Amino acid sequence: MSFPCAYCEKEVRPRQHAFECETCSCWQHRLCDTGVSLADYRRLMANEIEMFFECCNCSPVLECASEWEPVVEDEQPENERDIGLVAALEESLGPASADLSIPDLSFNISLPFDHKIVESESDDSTDSDTSDSSTDDTVQSHFSIKNLDQSDSSSDESITSDSSIEDRPVTFEVVESGTTRKAKKLVSSDGYSYTVKNATSRTIHWKCSVRNKTIYCKATVAQRGQNFIRGAHLHIHRNDPGVVQKTKLRAEVMSEAAVHANKSAASIVKEKMHTISGKDYNLPNPTNLTRAINRLRQERRLKEPIDLNKRYLIKAKICHSRSC
Repeated sequence: MSFPCAYCEKEVRPRQHAFECETCSCWQHRLCDTGVSLADYRRLMANEIEMFFECCNCSPVLECASEWEPVVEDEQPENERDIGLVAALEESLGPASADLSIPDLSFNISLPFDHKIVESESDDSTDSDTSDSSTDDTVQSHFSIKNLDQSDSSSDESITSDSSIEDRPVTFEVVESGTTRKAKKLVSSDGYSYTVKNATSRTIHWKCSVRNKTIYCKATVAQRGQNFIRGAHLHIHRNDPGVVQKTKLRAEVMSEAAVHANKSAASIVKEKMHTISGKDYNLPNPTNLTRAINRLRQERRLKEPIDLNKRYLIKAKICHSRSC
C-alpha cells in the first residue's frame, strides 16, 4: 500500500523520513517544506521531544511542545532599562552626585606620528583665570635615523659580501698523488674532489670521489686542456671547504716520506703543518698522517726471513729446446 506525499505527491517509501498529519492522517516528507532538521527528527524518533504535526494542506505552521516555543523577551528596551538604572543610582548617591562629571578621555589619532605632539595639562591649584590663560606644553620629539642607516648599510654590505663569495668563479686544480693509491686527484675551490673516471687523448672525465655504500654521488667534470666543464648531475652531499689544502698537505707529506726514508714521520708532519696559516681549517689530524707514513714504510720494507737456518736452494731449469 502506497502513501503519497501531501506536498510533492510522490510515494513515501519506508526508509524515508516522513511525518503523519494529526488532522487528516496524510504523510509528508521531512524535506518537503516541514522545517524540521535532521537532528530534530532523530530526537523525535528517540522520544526526546514531542511535536504536533499538521501537513501543508491542514496548517503550514509546525508547533513543538518543548523546543519550538517562542521565547518571550522583556518588552522593556535596553536603553530604557539603562536609564532607569542610572536614575536609581543618582537617587541613591544624593544631590552631590549631580556635580559629578565623567572626564573626557577621548583622544585624536588623526595626526601623523612624526609631527609635534601637544599635551595640555590643567593645574587644579591655580585660579580659573590663570587656568584659562595657561598655554599648552608643546613637546617636539626628534628621531635620529643615522644609526638605522648605518645598520642597514652594514647588513647590505654583509649581504653583498656573501653574494660576492657565492658568485666567485670556481677554480679547479689537479693534485699529483692526491689519492691514497698515488693517483691524480682534482679539487675545486667550492669544496669538492674528483678522481679519474676515464681518459682519452683529448678529454679526461672526472667523477666525484664520494662514492660509497651510503652516498653514491654521480657528479662529473670533463677536462679539455685547461677547461673544466661540469656534468649534468649535481652533488648530493655537503662540500668540504678545506679539501684543497687537505689534499695538497697529504700529497706533500707522503712524497716527502717516500724521498727521505730515514727521517721520522712525526718530524715530516710537523714541518709540513708548520706552514699552515690561520685561514686554513678542516685539516687532517697530524696523528693520522704519522700513522699513514709508518704504514707506507712498513709496506715498502723488506720482509725478514722466518727461519735463518733454512737453506734456499736454487734449482736450475733445464731447457729442452735446440737453441740452448
